[in-house]
Amino acid sequence: VETKPSPSQYFIIVGSLPNERLAFNEASKYWDRNNELYLLSPTEDSENYRLAIGRFNGFTPANAELQRVKSEYTEALWILKY
Repeated sequence: VETKPSPSQYFIIVGSLPNERLAFNEASKYWDRNNELYLLSPTEDSENYRLAIGRFNGFTPANAELQRVKSEYTEALWILKY
């Protein structure tokens, strides 16, 4: 995702990386674990690329999915409004 969608969407983030190459390398770890994978481009708020495993139209469904999947990941997951 190269630009912020309008209206904003919510993503479950599994990683925050300083460059695109590292983000693509990290993404390869998740191809077999999740059928949705998004790479969010840096914004004025953060220079990092964000790797996400879910995309939602609201916080409530994003949080419900986060609660459902968090036991499947050792990474620190969080929700990002993008």
